[in-house]
Amino acid sequence: MCDGRETVSTLTPSSHLPPQPRFPPELERIIFEIAASRCFPKEILTFMLVAWRVKTWVEPFLYRIVAFPERGGFIPIDMLVEKVASVQYLFWNPVLSNQEKWEDGNESTDSKGMKILHELRFLQRLTISRSSLFLPEAVDFNAPFLSGVTHFELLDDYFDVDNEPQDRKFIAGINQMPKLTHLAFNVKGGIPEVHDLFYMNKRFECFVFFEPIGGRIRIHMEDIRFVYIYPISHREDWLRGASEGRDYWTLAEEFIAGKRAKVIDRACLASSSIVC
Repeated sequence: MCDGRETVSTLTPSSHLPPQPRFPPELERIIFEIAASRCFPKEILTFMLVAWRVKTWVEPFLYRIVAFPERGGFIPIDMLVEKVASVQYLFWNPVLSNQEKWEDGNESTDSKGMKILHELRFLQRLTISRSSLFLPEAVDFNAPFLSGVTHFELLDDYFDVDNEPQDRKFIAGINQMPKLTHLAFNVKGGIPEVHDLFYMNKRFECFVFFEPIGGRIRIHMEDIRFVYIYPISHREDWLRGASEGRDYWTLAEEFIAGKRAKVIDRACLASSSIVC
């Protein structure tokens, strides 16, 4: 120094290290959101401990699996609005949940529910009744919330595509969903006619049906994508698949793979125990 005294520098371990790299907040958020979208809830809880800002970003992904009540009660839709954009797996059957009977002011739950559907950005698997998609008005199958759906199951009593133009239009509309590869019908009739509308679409990898059907179904046995599964404990199976990754879709995929490998006869129908 200028006064002649010697200066002693004190070095700490951190002073030897280069500054920690920092991503722009926008990029950091994208990274954490992508990671959270591919994790199970336990792993998301770990992310939430990183920092408060990270908790804010990833907490909604804890709500990516939504199954509305099976019977009675009402759905707290207002409580879901804040978290809903992160939903990836949705089971929604208003006939079971009785939601059509619950109203808040002048706006029915059906109307609120459709608004919520249109807010979804990460939806991949959707189980829903046709009536839900047509309330309060017919759904546009090119809508953004359907653009990422890969697995789609319809809960309805009957399809009559030969005599009901609306049924045929609805089924044809499903063909417009750009990423859809797996389609399931939990219906009581109209299945052969329904399948005719998808037969030429090679993008579909799997068609699953749950209800017993008549002899006409045999005309589709040359299509190995066609799988019949005996009725199962459906809601429990759906929840297991959403949380653990193994469900009736897994069974159907293994069955189709068996047909391709000629381990299973092509004329065989599938069930929960693979019975011909």
